[in-house]
Amino acid sequence: GGGGRGQGVRGRGGGCRGECGGRSGSRARVRWGAAAGRLRVCVGCSHAGTRATVALCRMAATLGADAAMVSPSREPVPGDEKVAEYFRRVAAGCKLPIVLQDHPASSQVFMGVPLLLRLVAELPNIACIKLEQPPTPPKIAALLRGLADAPGAASRRPATGWTTSWPRSTAPRGT
Repeated sequence: GGGGRGQGVRGRGGGCRGECGGRSGSRARVRWGAAAGRLRVCVGCSHAGTRATVALCRMAATLGADAAMVSPSREPVPGDEKVAEYFRRVAAGCKLPIVLQDHPASSQVFMGVPLLLRLVAELPNIACIKLEQPPTPPKIAALLRGLADAPGAASRRPATGWTTSWPRSTAPRGT
């Protein structure tokens, strides 16, 4: 499976919103099956609805993914509690490790450091955070300080590996 609690997901990630939903089952099986044993696959499972996100996470698990990358859904009345409830429901329905994607440019949801720390503390299947809100260095530093002060910090290791993303319209053929 994917990375353990607090260890991150090591391997290759890509996509942004609903990568799993854009692949047919047989095509995804072939692509992910080719990676079996050589690298771990983290699949974008974000969707505008909570039930659809959970369904995409389950599909990714069925097709052999090692982790699900999820960004929050935009809410008509935004707020930290709405975001927390969204991730609670997704985490309850997703058996894969979750890569919490903080990408406000696509989600239109801005998550502060206190909320991210709370989600990591409350939801054991959040394996790591993919932070993409510029400027990233100050937010990363604040997260690392907060995580260092959290219970169990000594057992955590930063994630290793690499990630890449590109707009689907400019993705190379065959990817």
